[in-house]
Formats: sequence, structure tokens, C-alpha cells
Amino acid sequence: MKRNILLLIALIGICAATHAQNLVLHYKLTEQDKYIVDQSGNGNTGEALSGKNCIYGHSIGGRHGVFCFKDPKSKIRSTQAVNIKGENPKTICFWAYCSYNPAEPFYELMTNDGHADDYFQIFIRRRNEIVVNFEKPQAVKVSKKNSKRHPSKSATVLRSYVSFKAPTFSINDNSWHHYTIVCPDKNPENVKVYFDGKELKGNVKGSFVINTNKSRLTFGSKFNGYLSNIKVYNEVLQPAQIINNVKN
Repeated sequence: MKRNILLLIALIGICAATHAQNLVLHYKLTEQDKYIVDQSGNGNTGEALSGKNCIYGHSIGGRHGVFCFKDPKSKIRSTQAVNIKGENPKTICFWAYCSYNPAEPFYELMTNDGHADDYFQIFIRRRNEIVVNFEKPQAVKVSKKNSKRHPSKSATVLRSYVSFKAPTFSINDNSWHHYTIVCPDKNPENVKVYFDGKELKGNVKGSFVINTNKSRLTFGSKFNGYLSNIKVYNEVLQPAQIINNVKN
């Protein structure tokens, strides 16, 4: 019996160590200057590019370690390329506090500096929809019939993405929520999104494979609100691990 307990303790330790090794980026956002330390130990330092009225290293709504995004110039960008290759498993999670602005068509939570064929973007639109996009949005001309809805005579079209709706609540409700995006492989059918630890139903649009590559990551561009405790893993987090991130 004692031997079995010791073996179990050793196995738990090995799993915990492997989980820690697969954490490739971790921004706690507790710093009060523009350079953000990567707590994962991988040296993926972040740079806070702030516009007007931005604060970081503060506490908002009970969360300590917060970056405030108030205009398009406010964002966090990794100074080095982060390995999020399409064939590799990956999980991205963070806390976000959104303030709804009807003038904004969508809120971009994260994107990479990839090209059209290795793009990766996470954003919110229509109050309760989380979109994981894998192709650069394209601007198209709008017909005269729809010109009143789009005075600029152009609209943004998405072609290769997975959409997740949170039907029982509004995401842009001026409250903190935890987001987890899981991509096990190159198949978009396997992409999962968890909102406050609960899995949402996804809908794949387009026929494509995930071709993301090693690239720099940007958080909070075109976003009105706050982000906290950003993590990127080179593994698929299981539901129990996701719940643990939400609780801690």
C-alpha cells in the first residue's frame, strides 16, 4: 500500500513537471514598466506598447496584474517568436474584462505576425461570439444595396475560422471571464474553446488546415478592456487543468 502511494506521488510529480515544461509563455502582468517578464522561464519577454490612458501592473475588479487597453495603440507584443506550429498541440488561456462598444465590429484578443497562410487570430464579435480565425481577414467591396450599412463601401470577410457562441450570457458585460483556446493538431474540427471553464459548441467555416508557425504574438490590439494572466502551452490542456487555471 505504502509503495503504491509513493508511486502515485512520483507520477503526479512527473506530470506536473511535464506540464510546467510545456508552458512556453506566461505574462502575469504585475510589472509597472513597459517590459513584461516571461514567467515560464523561456525568455519570451513582452513589450507593452501603450497609447493614451493605459495602466499596467494594477488591480482591477479583484484581479492583480492587469493591462488596460483604451485605444488601438495599446497592445502587448512578445519580443521573440513563440513556437505555435500548426501540427503541434497548443493551448492559449487568459482572463479578459471587456467593455462593449457598438462602434467596434470585433475585439481582437490575440493575433500572430504570420502571413495569409499561417495566420492565427482570436477575437470577440456580436457580444457573445468567440472566433478563432486562421486566415487574414479580406476587405471586399460592398454593393450599392448594402452601402448604407457600410459607408466605407468595403467590408471585412472571414473565410477560414471556427466560431463559438456563449448563448446564456453576454461576453461584453463589464466582468472578468476566463478564456481557453485548445488546438490539438492541424484539424479545425478539433479546436475547442472553454469560457469560464465550460466548453462551448464550435462551428467550422471553410475548408482548411491550421498552418500556424513560429511567430511573435500580440495581445489586445483593437480591444477595449483589460487582460490578465496570459498563458501559452505546447500541449492540450485537459478539462481538469482548465478548471484549475480558472480557480487559480
